[in-house]
Parts: sequence; C-alpha cells; structure tokens
Amino acid sequence: GHEINTGHSEVTKPDACRPVALLADGTMDGCFTGSACWGTYLHGILDNPDVRDYLAKEYATGTQEKIPDYNSYKETQYDKLADLVRRHVDLPAIYRDLLE
Repeated sequence: GHEINTGHSEVTKPDACRPVALLADGTMDGCFTGSACWGTYLHGILDNPDVRDYLAKEYATGTQEKIPDYNSYKETQYDKLADLVRRHVDLPAIYRDLLE
C-alpha cells in the first residue's frame, strides 16, 4: 500500500466500481473492482487484519503458517527505532534547546 496526498482520483467507469468504504458523513470512499484492483484514501487501511487477510487469502492457500500479529510487529519496530535514536542522538541536548 502507498499513500499519495496529491492529485485527484476519478472513476471513469462507475458501473464497474463499488466503494471500499462509507464514511461517517455519508461520503463513499475508494473504488473496488475485485481482489486484484482497488484503492482508497483511508489512512491505515492495511492496519486492519480483515483487510490484510482478504488481500493475502489468494496467496496463502495450502499453508499452515501462523500469520504474525501485525500490530505487535509494528510496535516492536517502533521500539527498535526509538532505541536506535536514543543510542545515537543527544536527546538531553535537544530537550535543553527546546526549553531555551
């Protein structure tokens, strides 16, 4: 997935497209033509396990592998990044500069 925050999307064949989501204000978002082609402006859609499972199911047939917990994986990666920053950045100096 990739988020692009510029431009404008236009459905040229509305009969071939269903919305991905109905927003709280009643606006329809995205275009779904089938499992191989759809798009949305919903930030974080791939954080939803149902969406990820739907996208992966075609490729996961016959496997017995346990699907990893994506949210735990993401949090672990954030922790690793924070540890790296703490080791290589003079955070006390940054905090001092911010308070001056």
